[in-house]
Amino acid sequence: MFYYLLHGNVVEAARHHLPALLAVPVLAYVWLRWTLGRFGVRLPALRLSKAVWIGYAVFFVVFSTVLRNLDWGPLAWFDIENLDSRTS
Repeated sequence: MFYYLLHGNVVEAARHHLPALLAVPVLAYVWLRWTLGRFGVRLPALRLSKAVWIGYAVFFVVFSTVLRNLDWGPLAWFDIENLDSRTS
């Protein structure tokens, strides 16, 4: 996912790991806030409810372990052929 994101291909980045891609803006803001804080610039704190954090964690685990491995319907798009262990 990170490779495709660095090369500007957001669609393929989403295909390779959607939950990680969704975390990028949050992580970028937290890093920017921490970095600017070192120079005395204060950005507002990120205020997300506990339900959002728990929901994201559940989505991350379920997607990473179950949903991305299903090869049917709209979820088949997330099945990466060259990463599949069933290839001969």
